[in-house]
Amino acid sequence: MFRVSAIIIGCSILFLQGCAKPPVKELNDAETALNKAIEVEAPALAQEAYEKANAKLSEGKVLIAKKKYKMAIPILEECVVLANAAILQAGVALAEKKKKEQSESVTESAKNTTNEYVVVRGDCLWSIARRQYNDPYKWPVIFKENRD
Repeated sequence: MFRVSAIIIGCSILFLQGCAKPPVKELNDAETALNKAIEVEAPALAQEAYEKANAKLSEGKVLIAKKKYKMAIPILEECVVLANAAILQAGVALAEKKKKEQSESVTESAKNTTNEYVVVRGDCLWSIARRQYNDPYKWPVIFKENRD
């Protein structure tokens, strides 16, 4: 009787281990997240986070190759989280870069402009910027150029 029970338990364990499926969805999610990170230039703009995500993907693939599927799942999920963090960091870095370029562009265009404007009663920098630059948000340029 003991022998039959041991055989049944042993077969059940082998059956369950043999039927475990690779975490295909998790692997695809991790690879997709890393590809999106590449698209937003995360390897250059968020290097540390991207490299951590890439390392987790490699670790997950190694575990899958060793058929340690259950161990691979949380690693691949962590890869997705790290890749998303890299995407966010890259987005912030791109926004800061764009803002700096726009600021330099506005300053340069202000330097190249020789327009003069005589301020009259009721004028404010907002309305002058709207008249002169067609953009009221450029009032700080007028402010900076006329500080003296």
